[in-house]
Amino acid sequence: MRAKWFLVGLLSLVVACGQDDPSDWAALAEAFGTQNIDSDLASLLPADTHIVVLARSIQNIDNITGLIGAMFQEDVEYKSRMGLVGIDAKVIDPNRPLAVAFRLEKIGSMPRPVATVILPVADPAAVAKSAHPMFKSKEVGGSYVALSQDPNYAAGSSKLVSGMPAGDVVIRVDLGAAVELFRSDIDGVLGLGEMMVGGNLGKMAPGVDATSAAKGAFGYIRDFILSAEYLDIVAHDASPMLSADMIYTAKPGSKIAEMPGGETNLREMAKHLGANTPLAILFKMDAQALAQYSEAASALAQKQMSPEQARVMDEVNKKLMKFAKNMGHDWGASVNVASSGLHLAVAARATDAGDVAKQYSEVFGSLTKAGVTYAPGDKMDVGGATAYPGQLTFSEELKQSERSLERLFPNGVNLTAAGGNGRLSIVMSSDGVGPIKELVKGAEPSQHFAHALSEAKGTLGFLVHLEARGFLKGATEFARARGDKKAPTVKDGDAVPGMIFGTRNGRALRIGFRLDAKAMTNLVKEVDEAGRARRGR
Repeated sequence: MRAKWFLVGLLSLVVACGQDDPSDWAALAEAFGTQNIDSDLASLLPADTHIVVLARSIQNIDNITGLIGAMFQEDVEYKSRMGLVGIDAKVIDPNRPLAVAFRLEKIGSMPRPVATVILPVADPAAVAKSAHPMFKSKEVGGSYVALSQDPNYAAGSSKLVSGMPAGDVVIRVDLGAAVELFRSDIDGVLGLGEMMVGGNLGKMAPGVDATSAAKGAFGYIRDFILSAEYLDIVAHDASPMLSADMIYTAKPGSKIAEMPGGETNLREMAKHLGANTPLAILFKMDAQALAQYSEAASALAQKQMSPEQARVMDEVNKKLMKFAKNMGHDWGASVNVASSGLHLAVAARATDAGDVAKQYSEVFGSLTKAGVTYAPGDKMDVGGATAYPGQLTFSEELKQSERSLERLFPNGVNLTAAGGNGRLSIVMSSDGVGPIKELVKGAEPSQHFAHALSEAKGTLGFLVHLEARGFLKGATEFARARGDKKAPTVKDGDAVPGMIFGTRNGRALRIGFRLDAKAMTNLVKEVDEAGRARRGR
């Protein structure tokens, strides 16, 4: 299941990111650097390796796993695990690179990994002689020893070490070779999936060309799989930061490598989300395609609605389609929350942005029959943009069915849409019109958000940035101000930044993750202790 969602995420990133130079490794090397590998170690890697795990040292492994373990209050030490395979960790040089290589064998339709361990030791011959019987082959190269489960092991300097991205622990998978090994099984699974999805979609939506829709969707998945060259998982020993990247590299000339992308001005949206917002998101979105999907989905839902509800839904969809036609692909969103209220801001590229803002406000006028009343205010000029304020209020019936509305928005929701300078800005606020003027004008992002943008090198596809302390502090204050006596108190303190992002660098698609793990661990303990104290435990 996780693999499926990772695949979907990378496919979205392909479509979202603009195309750079797909012809060579230049963009990848510039963004990540390349690994310098000990020649003795490299010479012992089997030529037919499908997967290689390379670490700068055992100490780096311990540092990274220890940082992760501390977050979950677990004591994790990699060295202690070496005894499980008959290797005394004390004989391994703790400050030199080591590797584990895997060759995949096909047993029926399932892979079976055959491992080769390559270790830096003071006396390689002695380690080879005393190795566990599970290792069928042993070989010495300089100050390294190779212990292999493969009785036919032959050293040969695997091609996988060429151009390997820099990192303290790197796992490289030869996806191209693995796909060829299991090609018939992959084709069978995709064909079966295409048939099942097409059949189910045809039953759900009789008017839809289900066969073509399923074929198109699975065609993208097939292209993604067949275009694969390498998958790299890179971890960095950067305490207190937990830092990792997952990099998919497409073959030169493949469909994914040559696939063009959309607009590439996504970073500019960061200036229009608020200077100190604790939660900010930048992303690519085809609003028109999404509106078409929504229209098709609601057509199915309308069959279960009353005639009046179906009419309202149809009216809303038509206005959304009109609104979506003028929207670009660059979007941003932010959330600010405090005791005074909640602000949700959205910024997006748009043509005829002033007219789009008006259309957006009109969408809410169609919701009256659905338990929502929209009262438009007087339009106003905001920093050269035309703004359309209004207020959403909820019927008592809707409040009864959705009780959180009454607690969170007792006075309804203030909504303002402003359009100008090729950009649409929207603010939904529980207290007044919100910071619409500041968002339209723009401001440099916070230090932590700016750092997140600098980390995401390449053509940006998406970025989620969270300053956890600021967000939790605002959220708990908001909850207490609305009567939640159990909400803990979050004190002022050091920021707890974290982010996840997706970029494209030439043929490489990267998903990166950064988190101040120690600060997050301390914050979780602080909130837990405050919650216990508040509950009297």
